[in-house]
Amino acid sequence: MLEVKNLKKTFRSQIVLANVTMGVQKGEVVALIGPHGAGKSVLLQCLNYLVRPDEGLILVDGTPITGSRESIQYARRKIGMVFHKPSLFPHLRVVDNLMLAPCYVHNVVRKKAYLRCMKALDKVGLAEKAEFWPRDLTPGQQQRVAIARALVGAPGILVLDDPVANLDLSMRGEVLAVSQFLAQSGMTILFSSQNAHFSREIATRVLYLDEGTIYEEGSPQDIFDHPVKAKTARFINHFRSLTYNISSHLFDRFELIQKLREFCYRYGLSATYINKCQTVLEKLPLDKVFSTKTSTKVVLTLEFSETSRSIAIILSWVGSTRNIFDYYSDTDTHDPAIDPLIRGRHFSCDADQNVLTINV
Repeated sequence: MLEVKNLKKTFRSQIVLANVTMGVQKGEVVALIGPHGAGKSVLLQCLNYLVRPDEGLILVDGTPITGSRESIQYARRKIGMVFHKPSLFPHLRVVDNLMLAPCYVHNVVRKKAYLRCMKALDKVGLAEKAEFWPRDLTPGQQQRVAIARALVGAPGILVLDDPVANLDLSMRGEVLAVSQFLAQSGMTILFSSQNAHFSREIATRVLYLDEGTIYEEGSPQDIFDHPVKAKTARFINHFRSLTYNISSHLFDRFELIQKLREFCYRYGLSATYINKCQTVLEKLPLDKVFSTKTSTKVVLTLEFSETSRSIAIILSWVGSTRNIFDYYSDTDTHDPAIDPLIRGRHFSCDADQNVLTINV
């Protein structure tokens, strides 16, 4: 259905796409992952010439997209594009946003266009919002409207450019549910994402983009659980962990909490679980570590487990060999405020290197 051969793109002197070759078959749901700046968005935008590639061949249903006006129009009819920002016109009602392209680009009779648009809104569960203004919708609903807008022209393939990047947990769930519904209905989908949970839930195949090309590909289980190549493994391991350096007991706790929440959102963890992790972080007596004046830095690492879908909070520091939980009482090493929130904890010390692991 979609073939890309030896695609290359350079911006000024920076090579973004060096030699991308890939294909998407009818009914497939393909996830494109990779580090920021790897060229995922550029690759997707090259497919219908929103970005013009320097070299290479793109074929849609066997038809080469050459860059001519006719071939670009053909590609844009066949490929429905959804960006990570909905970009709805605020002065138009929802259904009018959807009717712009069929009425003014494809010259479809207004009544017929209206019926198409209502059918597309129904697919994403928003038919009752047709007469609403975009400002009256949640960000998740706005993104679903953007998906409906892409479906109006009945494209052969739906391309999503990190559609949940700007959404919180509950709203990501809305977009995930709609994407799952479209995938299960047989829609061919190609999407980029930094959200492992989103990719794992709907993709039938995952492509890891690095060095300007498809570096490794496989099933979601292969890529996320058993990556073969070194760079893929490093990316997946980094993807599952977050490191935060604390150099003083006066550190910015609000910044740390925000990073924690973003990390948990990435994996679709529940709001209740995220609040539990936040409470544990807020109640850790880190000031006791710095009060010994023997440690200059505490390294805090969050590690996500796909198997148990849980977070481990790991603290490491050099200096005092006393477990920070011991500071709550000279006789009681248990903290009544934290213990009910955690599944377990372990403290070790080796050559003044202290490590405290808390499983939430």
